[in-house]
Parts: sequence; structure tokens; C-alpha cells
Amino acid sequence: MVSSSLKIILLRTSESRLEKQIWEAKQKCLGLVLVRADFQKYLRFSRLARESYADYSDKIEPYGIDEYWIDVSGTEKIFGTGQDIANQIRQRLRDKLALLDRLAYPILKFLRSLVVT
Repeated sequence: MVSSSLKIILLRTSESRLEKQIWEAKQKCLGLVLVRADFQKYLRFSRLARESYADYSDKIEPYGIDEYWIDVSGTEKIFGTGQDIANQIRQRLRDKLALLDRLAYPILKFLRSLVVT
């Protein structure tokens, strides 16, 4: 079990690193605008995205809070290649969630690592 004082030190260290990263980002991108995250909305979109994946396979393995491995082997005749499936899912998420790629990065991140074996 982690003591309260150690938790505070770890939290401060994490905050300090984050502050440094933000400062560095602002130095590199002078017009940078930071937006506070809405974690509840993030979770809702993640769940909605997961529901879309289930239309392509029942073999879905979570990989973190917003990433999934989807086994689409054997579905080529129905949905096409892995790239075709990734494109279909990407379009469905755009339509269903009304998000652009640049705003949906955490949700769509798994598409970049989609591997069909």
C-alpha cells in the first residue's frame, strides 16, 4: 500500500512533468490553446465506439481505456480487407459520433495499429 505522503509526492511529480510539457508545447506552438478534458464525455464516446466494433466481430479485446484489438479474421467475405474494415469503422465513427479525426484521436488510435492476421 502506498502511503499518503508518497501519493502526494508522486502526484506533485506528475503535475510538475505535465506543467513542463505544457510549457514546452507553448514555446513551440505560440498559438496553443488548451482545453480541459471532459472525462465523462470521453468515456461515453469510447463506449459508443466499442459498440460499433461489435458489428464487425465478437472477438474484441480491450487494450487500455480507449483502444481495442479486434480479431476480424474470417470476415473478409463480409466486410473486406482489414484496411476496408478500418475505413468503414472510421466512417461510422465520424457519422455516429460526429467527430473529426483530429478530435477523435484517442478513439480512433486503434485503427492505426489494426493488424489482421
